Amino acid sequence: MTNAIYHPADDVLLKYVTGGFDTAYNIVLASHVSQCLQCQNSVALHQEIGGQALVEQKPVDMKISALDLLESSAPEIDEPPAPITSDYSQTFDIKTPGILSTYLGKALDALKWQSLSPSLKQHVIKADGKAVARLLWMAPGKSVPPHGHQGEEMTLILSGGYYDGDEAYTAGDLHIADHKTPHVPVAMEDKPCLVLTATDAPLIFSGIIPKLLQPFYKI
Repeated sequence: MTNAIYHPADDVLLKYVTGGFDTAYNIVLASHVSQCLQCQNSVALHQEIGGQALVEQKPVDMKISALDLLESSAPEIDEPPAPITSDYSQTFDIKTPGILSTYLGKALDALKWQSLSPSLKQHVIKADGKAVARLLWMAPGKSVPPHGHQGEEMTLILSGGYYDGDEAYTAGDLHIADHKTPHVPVAMEDKPCLVLTATDAPLIFSGIIPKLLQPFYKI
C-alpha cells in the first residue's frame, strides 16, 4: 500500500464503480485503488450501496427470456488471456500494479518507448474507448511543456514525483486536472518521474514546437 495524499474524489469513485469511465481512466483508477486502502474501502461502500439499491428494485416482467435472448445473440469468443500478475521493475524500482501489467501485456522493463524530447518519453497503452492511456517518463528536474486541457487529465504517479504550481505529487498520488489555463508539471530533482496518465482530448500546448509535433506523438 502507498502513503498517498491525493485521492480521487468520492464522485469520481462512484462514477468508476458504476462504469461511467472509458477504459483508459479505469486503468488509472484501478491502479491507484489497488494500492490504496482508503479508496478500496470507498469503492467497497459504493458497491454495497449499489447492490442494495438493486435488491430493493421491483422486478419487471419481460416478454422474452433474458437468458434465451443472451444465448441467441452472444457471439462466440475465445477465452480471454490470463491476467498478468504484478511484476517488479529493476529499471524504475517499483512493483507494477497488476491491472496495468495486464494491459501492457509485458513487463515494464520490456516496453518500447517513444522519445518526445531528450528528457521526456512515452509509451501509449492500447485500450478501448475514446480516452487514451499512456506512461510518461520525465528526467529529474525536467518538465512537460506548458499545456492546458480540452477535457480531463487523470495522472497516477508510479515512481518519483513532480511539482505542479504549489502542489507536490509523489508515488501513489492521483492528480486530476481539467483546467484550460496552462500548467507545467516539473519532475523532482532526486530521481526520474514515471506516471500513468489518461486523457480524453488532445492537450492544448502554448509553445509552437509542441504544437507542430503534437500530431506525430498523438498527445
